[in-house]
Amino acid sequence: MKYIDLTYKKKLQIGSLFICIPILIITFIFSYLLNGPIEDRLLQEYTSSIRKQMNYLDLQVNQVEDFAYNLSYSLNGNINVSEINRYTEFTDVNRVSNQLFLLENNSLFVEKAIILVLSDDPYVITSGGTGSVGNILNYEKFSLSGVSDGREWKSINGNLYLLQNINSNNQKEAILAVQIDPEKMLSGLPTTSEDMHSMLLIDDSVIKKSDFPTELEKKILKNKNTKVYSIGAKKYNLVTEKYQYLNQTWTYYSAISFSGIYFVSKLSQTLMIICLICIILTFILTKIFSKIYYNPLKELLLSISPDSDLKNIDEFKYLHNKWDEIIHQRDSFVANSTKNKDRLSSTFIDHMIQGRYSYYSNEELLLKAKEFDLDFQPEDKYLLLQFQLTDFVPNMDKPISRDENLCSFLINNIIADLSKEFFDNSLIVSNQKNSVILFLTANNETEKENFENYLFQICKSANSLLGRYLTITISETADSLEQLPRQHELLYKFKKYQIMELSNQTIKVADYQSKRKKECRPVIDHLEKKIFDSIKLNDLNEIKQVTAELVNQFIKKRTPQIYFINAVRKMHNDLSSLLDINGLSTSVMLSENKIIEKISVCFRQEPLTEILLTDMLIPMTESIANADSDKISQKLINIIQSMKIGFSDPNISLEQTAEKFDIDIYTLSREFKRKVGMTYISFLTDLRIEAAKHLLRESDLRISEIAYKVGYQPSYFNRIFKKKVGITPGEYRKS
Repeated sequence: MKYIDLTYKKKLQIGSLFICIPILIITFIFSYLLNGPIEDRLLQEYTSSIRKQMNYLDLQVNQVEDFAYNLSYSLNGNINVSEINRYTEFTDVNRVSNQLFLLENNSLFVEKAIILVLSDDPYVITSGGTGSVGNILNYEKFSLSGVSDGREWKSINGNLYLLQNINSNNQKEAILAVQIDPEKMLSGLPTTSEDMHSMLLIDDSVIKKSDFPTELEKKILKNKNTKVYSIGAKKYNLVTEKYQYLNQTWTYYSAISFSGIYFVSKLSQTLMIICLICIILTFILTKIFSKIYYNPLKELLLSISPDSDLKNIDEFKYLHNKWDEIIHQRDSFVANSTKNKDRLSSTFIDHMIQGRYSYYSNEELLLKAKEFDLDFQPEDKYLLLQFQLTDFVPNMDKPISRDENLCSFLINNIIADLSKEFFDNSLIVSNQKNSVILFLTANNETEKENFENYLFQICKSANSLLGRYLTITISETADSLEQLPRQHELLYKFKKYQIMELSNQTIKVADYQSKRKKECRPVIDHLEKKIFDSIKLNDLNEIKQVTAELVNQFIKKRTPQIYFINAVRKMHNDLSSLLDINGLSTSVMLSENKIIEKISVCFRQEPLTEILLTDMLIPMTESIANADSDKISQKLINIIQSMKIGFSDPNISLEQTAEKFDIDIYTLSREFKRKVGMTYISFLTDLRIEAAKHLLRESDLRISEIAYKVGYQPSYFNRIFKKKVGITPGEYRKS
């Protein structure tokens, strides 16, 4: 007794030591590595990476300064920018605008580049041409008065500008202003919302991302020389780099918190403490457990068992053996139960109709059936029935009818109970989602009135209890077991020939071949073409209307469902091909099998139309439209630039431009008006009239010559000029 007790306690104590001590050692080593070499290594890699990024940003800023200086020098030597206004020669304006366009695209974080002429009538030159300063607040702040070298970095209206003087000896002050987006600069540094943050300090101005912790910012500004900051439960390591640009000092701060390391480190420390506590508790609890539970258990076994050998065996092993005997007895009872018999029999029939015993003869199948307590006779005939829940019964919005899993469970029980009531030999051999296959041994009863009554009771129960319609497919009578796989195959095939209407339906495979020849298949190719045309035009209203019409064609003519499924399959394949042609992924649509699964139990126009639209047509239309929109936007930029240069060509037209840039004329007309805000002709007319006004003011050319220069016949030019300006060209010249 004492030996067994001590042995058991020793086992518990040694087992706890084997578990706790290795964990204790591992957590100690892990904690040391995390707080030492690993953290130092990560910090070195992060510092090296962030400094490379900061050096890259420094290079970008220097490039902006150099480009701005070169542009200023070029303009000072070739064009008197301060004399350019919105009515000057288009060649000079375009030249300056192109230079500004190059400057704007020279760096990733240049937001805008303009030339601001501060005169009595101030104006700006941008990459799009000249304009007023109406949208520039406090433009007087752009003045460089008091700056010796004619350039400086300056913060204006909350934005950062590089200001460069142009025509400094002229009475009018022309300023090149390059707007920098510090947010984009900071986006080049690695940042996350939790562990890495970056900030830029320009003299005393702080520029930071919105996710930069405010408390961390205050601590950095208070003590800029500190390398490590603690914010709550987090510790941040700081990397700092300073750069000098003209009259300013820019300081980049990048902070990283190895929160994952600190969390794991704290966790390892916690585990060490827990392991120590567990080791102590184990020795205490084993003694208590032995006293309270172990010794009384031993005494109980001795009192209830007269077997003297019990004193010399391990009581836990004794209980284990007894438990094995109980489990073995339970398994024997279960194996011999009626429920287990039915399950094994159903599994055998299910495997047989699926063709797993196709190499067996009928005699061999009869012998195999006897192994599962199925006493089939050679003269027996067999029948398969498939029950499929379909659409919902109108005006029966029961909660139970919306739960698919519950519906499957209930229809299985309904069929099982009624089959036992009507037939002697019946087995449910397959039970899938909303679908049940029943096996019957055919006899005279299946040809009598009670078979029809059985089907009626099944349908009635499904309608009233579940609020669902039922389609029952009945196979041909099989003369032998080896014919069942073929009948099972036909069962699935002919199930799809159910009529597209809300009703209970019975499909008999035996007489459906002749019935199928009389069915009228709707011709919907023209509707599919209309849908494809509407997709290309991004006309969602037309797509919805034609899709509803297509579905209605099948429902109105009470078409077998197989034709509708095949039409959907064809449409899905055609849409996939269209996506491939456009270089788009077919994943925007639901897969073909999932769509077929949805529509196979639905016979109403609204939900069928909604499935096709939501899962297939609308996602694909939006995907193609988005791809086309990106291409058209880029083409419109090129078209507008081409119009600004070639507006004087009298042959320029919407049709010519559409052909030149390979874009549909209707798409060009629609997208031009949507993105530019006016029609193609109106935009072209404005370009020509502005050029004509400039020539009328600045040249001595005859009005007819000016008309030809801007692309008009003289007679039409007079009319269109008066319509746009309100006075004739001659009156405009005099004014």
